Parts: sequence; structure tokens; C-alpha cells
Amino acid sequence: MNLPFLKYFLVYIFKSKTRQKLLSLAIFGLFISSFSLLVLQGIMGGLQKGVISRSKAIYGQGFIKVPDSFSIHDTKFLLGKLKEDNLKVSSEYEIELLIKNGDILKPIILHGLDFDVFRADYLKEKDFSGIILGADLASSLKSFFEDQLILISPSHSDFLITEIPRQSSIKFSDIMISDLQEVDRAHGWVDIKFVQNLIRSHQINKILFYDKDSFEFAKSKYEKSLDLKFISWESQHKSLVWALQLETTVMIILFVAMSLLVAICITSGFMIFFDKVKTDLISFWVIGMSKDSVMKLLFIFTQVLSLGFILLGLLIGFGVLKAIDSKSLGFMPDIFVEQNIPISVNFADILIAFFVPYIISTLFSYYSFVTFKSENTSFLKLIRSVS
Repeated sequence: MNLPFLKYFLVYIFKSKTRQKLLSLAIFGLFISSFSLLVLQGIMGGLQKGVISRSKAIYGQGFIKVPDSFSIHDTKFLLGKLKEDNLKVSSEYEIELLIKNGDILKPIILHGLDFDVFRADYLKEKDFSGIILGADLASSLKSFFEDQLILISPSHSDFLITEIPRQSSIKFSDIMISDLQEVDRAHGWVDIKFVQNLIRSHQINKILFYDKDSFEFAKSKYEKSLDLKFISWESQHKSLVWALQLETTVMIILFVAMSLLVAICITSGFMIFFDKVKTDLISFWVIGMSKDSVMKLLFIFTQVLSLGFILLGLLIGFGVLKAIDSKSLGFMPDIFVEQNIPISVNFADILIAFFVPYIISTLFSYYSFVTFKSENTSFLKLIRSVS
């Protein structure tokens, strides 16, 4: 690589009296593209990761759907196998009920949990002497601590003159604030004995895993051998996963569109630049460089220029993300769950932030170069035209 050659034209762009402002703006646009794409991905990735981590803290990494055909003996056998493998699992009976406080009636998804087996981290400080309600559900019921609430199961009935839905009362003992709207407005948690007493059965219908490695290990070992159905968090929340992927895709498409606008400036800027330096190219040819070498170095210069400013954008982007993450700037509005801006950057984000502007820049700068080369096939003709 001829460094003096590259340095000459770099100085020409930024320090010459006839410096190309359009090309300078295009190059600065590449810097902005890589910088903003990395920073935005880092912040969006952190926000998305926060939503997923909060959801998995409640729902777990996945669960085993206990078949209806399983007897209590079969369930105990399965739990025993999981215990032998030192896997931390939570036994649960999940059921949809109605909850009543005075004249207010609301639907509820009730989780009956067996704390003799395992208690998840988000429940360790909770009072299970009664029922724990999601914050929004408790508010909609206008309930206070120690209120006696009535849980009604439309799918279970007792015969008293006529069939009536089975119901049981329980006190309101604690509140859950998960920062997940779908959880806080419709979910509740009790000791599993309360649910089993309501349904008149000692059965469970879910075995939850809060550790991903444990879930994957159990799935590989028991899914086929015991004909069990393992359901991951991702398969439970397909709409959320799809929405987050769509959000990322739309962001990348918008940045591609922005980069295309920059590429128009690149094409115009390089065309003007090539036209102004063609006499300088002849000078290099006159002093002994071959035409192919001159043209090759000219194209390499366009790539080095684009590459340098894209990498500079990534470098400064990393610095900005590190500053945000280290200082934990808390200027988010109160309505947001994340009061400090979360940051999450992976290798794929870096590749996207680099290749989106670089590929577009390369394609359009190559087009400009090929156009210039085809219009100036002979340096001798250029010399005659100049003279």
C-alpha cells in the first residue's frame, strides 16, 4: 500500500482550498451511521434484555406440562428423578379462577406453589400466610391487606340442592410488583395446599425450571424417554419474541435507508473528487506508476477512507455506551421501569453496526470508481485535453 499516495488525497479532501464539502459530509454520515447504530442497538438491547429477564424471573426458563394421565405416583417418580439430578424445580398447579372482593369480581390466574420442593427468588421475601396478588389486580379489587377474598372455580362444582361453583375464602397477605403488566393485572400466588383443597386433588400440572442449563438437561434426558412435553419460555411468549425481533429489524431497515441517503452523497462526492484529481493521477503515471496501480490505489483510498470513519464511529460509540453504563445516568421518566439506561451489546450488534454502512459505502464508492474509470480510459487523452 502506497501510504504517501493515500495521505496526499486525504489531505486534499480536508485541507485543500478546493476541498470537497459534499464528500466530507458523506464521510461524516458514515461515522454517524456506525456510531448511532451501535449506540441504539446497545440501549435497545439492554431494554429488551430487561423485559426478558423480568419475565423469566416469573415464568422461569421453561416448564414440564404434567400429563393429565399422570397419577400422583407418576408425578412423585418424576420429581424424584429430577431431584436425583440435583435440578432445582418448582412444583405448581396453575388454574384460572374468579376472585371476588365484596361486589367486585375479577378473573385471576392462580399459581399454587409447593414450597417444600423449591421457592423462586422473586417469592422468597413474600408472605404466604394468605394470597399474594399482582399490584394491578389488587388495585382493581380495591382490596387491603388482611381482607378476606373469595376464590371461585367455575370448572369445579359441589351439589347443594343444585350445582354451584366451588369456592373458598383466603386473606390478602402480600402484593407482587413484577413490572410486567400482564402479570400484575391478572396473577396471584398461594400455597399449593389451598389450590389442592379447592380442586380436591393432590395433583400438580406444571414443573418449572428457573435455570436454563437445568431445563436443557432435563429436556434432553426425559423428553423422549418419559414422553413429556417441555415448553420453553420462548415458545410460551412467541408474540413478545416476535415483537422484539420486529423492533430490531425495523431499526436496521431505517438505518439502511439512512445509509442509502448517505450513499447518494458518497456517489456524488467521489465523482466530483475523482474529476478534480485526475490531473494528479496523470502526474503519478508520468513519474512511473502504471495506470492499473494508480487506479487500484485510488479505489483502495476510497475503502480506507470509509473504513476509517466507520471504525471511528464504532470506537466513539463504545466510549459513549461505556460512559452511560458506568455513570448509570438516571434521567428516564418515572413512567419507565428502567430508571437507569441499561446497556447490552453482543458481537452480532457490532457486526451489524459495521457492515451496514460499510457494504453500502463500498457498493456506491465502487460505482463511482467504475464510472470514472470507464470515462477516463486513456491517460494520454487526458494529457492532451489538459494541454
